[in-house]
Parts: sequence; C-alpha cells; structure tokens
Amino acid sequence: MSSDQQDQKTDQQEPKKKRSSSFTPQEPDKRKFSRVEVHMKVELRTTYVYASASVLNLSTGGVFIKTGKPLPVGSELDLAMHFPNLETPIQISGVVRWVRSGAELDQSGMGVELMNITPEVRVAIDECLRQGPKNF
Repeated sequence: MSSDQQDQKTDQQEPKKKRSSSFTPQEPDKRKFSRVEVHMKVELRTTYVYASASVLNLSTGGVFIKTGKPLPVGSELDLAMHFPNLETPIQISGVVRWVRSGAELDQSGMGVELMNITPEVRVAIDECLRQGPKNF
C-alpha cells in the first residue's frame, strides 16, 4: 500500500476534529417582552428560603434577581416587589426559568417568570417600563 493510500485510509478512519473558534455568533433575543434596567428591592420566599435581593431588570413577563445563591431552575417562589409608585410591596408568584452563576457575585442571579399577573401588578410594571431605567 502506498503512502498516499495509507493517508486516505487514516483520514477515513479518524473523525475530523472540529476547529475551535473564539467567535460565537450572537443568538437572536428570544424574549417575548422588552426589558428595562432597574434597581428594586424584592423579598423572595419559598418553602425553605426567605431572602432579600435586588431586581436588576424588569419586563411585563419577568425579572432578573441578583443573588449570590440562585434557586434551582423550576423553583416556585413568592415575591414581594417594592414598586416606587406604590406604598406597599406587590405580592406575586414566579418560577425560576434560568440561573446565571458568575465568578463575580454581581453577575450571579436568576431569571424569574412572573405568574398570575393581576391588573394591579400589570399597571405597576407598565409604569416602570414607561419611566425607563431607574433606581428604586
């Protein structure tokens, strides 16, 4: 067998290695709702956890909660959100849909889908979205 034939045989037997690339194309934004950056106090509660945290962004359908100890995906929780235009916090339930654990605590948190949104909650969220980025 010639050297060229051996090379062809070897190429056929070994799977080709994929090239590694540092370039990754950006995926299109899959969000259903636009978001606004906020800094809002929130208390969250599950059967086993009670904690205070900060909402860093808000949309009609969900929030990103900054926390060094995100809950597992699928966790159901109750939120008490402190909206600026309301005297008392709004109570709403949510489900953790994704978690981000960063090397730095300011990158860690969880995306929470808001469930059973009442008209009162919808009005408060819409007002925050109209006002744009804010610290509350």
